[in-house]
Amino acid sequence: MDSTGKEQIDRWPQFGATNSDDVRLQIFGPNREEYEGNPLRLHSQTLQALEFFKSLLSERWSSDIRPFEIEVSTSQSFENYLKCIEMMYSSTSTHRFSDVDECLVILSVASELLVDKLMQQCRRYLEAVRWISEQESKIRNLLSCPI
Repeated sequence: MDSTGKEQIDRWPQFGATNSDDVRLQIFGPNREEYEGNPLRLHSQTLQALEFFKSLLSERWSSDIRPFEIEVSTSQSFENYLKCIEMMYSSTSTHRFSDVDECLVILSVASELLVDKLMQQCRRYLEAVRWISEQESKIRNLLSCPI
């Protein structure tokens, strides 16, 4: 049971659960600057379901050395990357976005990480809400990628 008294039925480990993490994800900014909060402690069981991480981990599967070390460079802020990974770990089938801008940030990171399920949720959200003209080009650019 979790802290709310609900029984945990997730097949994925909880985000931040350190008792079963076996991957250390080091995130770097565009100029190789390190972010405070690195490395993220994650789970290969969760990550191997995603093509982006599956390919990064493919050479490491045969190794007995744990934890797996992965480095990723991104143009996204660490906070946005972290928020996307937290959503990726979530058992919630739909996520609530506070506004279009937050959804666009998550869509951008989800596209970078190839998290199809989250990209589809962003798309559904964007199809259902209004946006302003300044957001339209970014929406068109992000949604032009196949989901």
